[in-house]
Amino acid sequence: MKRLRIFLLVFFIAAAAIFGVYKGRELMTADNEAPVIKAPNDAFEASVSATDADLMDGMTATDNKDGDVTSSMVVVSKSKFISDKTLKVTYAAFDSHNNVGTLTRKVTYADYHSPRISITSPMRFLSGDTDNNYLANVTANDCLDGDISGQVTLEYTDGSTYDSNESKVPIRISVTNSEGDTGRVAIQVRLCSNEEFNKPCAALSDYVVYTDLNQKPDYASLEQGIWQNGNVTAFDATSAYKASSVVFDDSEVDYTKSGCYQCFVTLKDEDGESEGTVNLAVWVSADNQGE
Repeated sequence: MKRLRIFLLVFFIAAAAIFGVYKGRELMTADNEAPVIKAPNDAFEASVSATDADLMDGMTATDNKDGDVTSSMVVVSKSKFISDKTLKVTYAAFDSHNNVGTLTRKVTYADYHSPRISITSPMRFLSGDTDNNYLANVTANDCLDGDISGQVTLEYTDGSTYDSNESKVPIRISVTNSEGDTGRVAIQVRLCSNEEFNKPCAALSDYVVYTDLNQKPDYASLEQGIWQNGNVTAFDATSAYKASSVVFDDSEVDYTKSGCYQCFVTLKDEDGESEGTVNLAVWVSADNQGE
């Protein structure tokens, strides 16, 4: 019995020693330290087309146990804009013990501009119709989100004028991207009598044009031909109208000041008499944002 007690005592002492050594090693090898991410700068410029790899260019991640873990680094989030064209990007890097190191820095999209709106048909409608869809030929594109036409909204603004031949109703078309940035275009809708609506007018590739401060657009490049009753006919040798028959009246456009202006585009016949007139929205901006 005495020998058994001695044996058990020795066994437990040995087991305790072995367990202690194991726990000591475990404590010595435990890793609770996250990798450290380093970037060449706290803020930088990039293109809106920059990939995650581009946003991580020049960055490194080092772990106290694993060494270089740059290959584990990822972009985990991008904030909303915190100022003009600038947002925050957060990065993360991982080690073999699942510790996570993070870093946040600012990126400015140098070539960013607000969402842009396009109108591919003149804003001319019959005044007697009650089902006119002013957004039927309106699209919107964003340099970050792509096609966002489904998010376009319409609102009426003050300043409508009415007469027996043609009424003009000012509207504002808006669209907002995922960053909460809104692009807007102001333009007049022309509600025409049958006689006025049937007149031919200029067909343009777009009834919105964006330009920089002090830069007059190449209006002639927009000309496509003749628009009449929803149909477009190209200018040719047999046409009664030529490209020179289209007159752009940009007298209300101030190229020195940001804003959305109206340019009046009138088709003239061979005798110089006016046919139909359409509105062209001209966005003038220092950075061509179209806000």
